[in-house]
Amino acid sequence: MAFESMRTFSASIQSPHTKATGLIQFMPSTAKALGTSIDALKRMTPLAQLDYVRIYFEPYRGKLRDLSDLYMAILWPKAVGKPLSYVLFAKGSTA
Repeated sequence: MAFESMRTFSASIQSPHTKATGLIQFMPSTAKALGTSIDALKRMTPLAQLDYVRIYFEPYRGKLRDLSDLYMAILWPKAVGKPLSYVLFAKGSTA
């Protein structure tokens, strides 16, 4: 959360490029899937937003083996459980 919120731990911090918002930088589509919106998340206190962080991580219960998996659940969920040698982004890719 420190990294994703630029060490502010602010529920309202938002990426100017993607509109990702909050403690773990919820994307608009993720917020919608969680039954909320980016605007609602921005208005929450950090403590209130932690409820949505918990809901977000619920599908990963028992699958996060280490800190790498925890962060991959936020950055690149397809990489959860992959070895440290797994390539996330390759030069020239559009990902």
